Amino acid sequence: MKAYEPHQFADYDYPQDMEVILSYLQQNGELNIPGREVERQYRNFSNEMFAAGWMAVDDDLLPTFASYLSGVEI
Repeated sequence: MKAYEPHQFADYDYPQDMEVILSYLQQNGELNIPGREVERQYRNFSNEMFAAGWMAVDDDLLPTFASYLSGVEI
């Protein structure tokens, strides 16, 4: 096992958004799922809350997503 593996943001459909989302989640709580699952859940969140495939990430939306994610059982 490697001691450290950097995030691979380039693998995401929206790498800059995912960098912001992951950073916010890690700074404000404990993230228990991998980035790919966060990306999938953000798509679900965008669809369920706004009927959109992917909502543009902003400072107002991040706490709402974090709250949504805290209610998701994996």
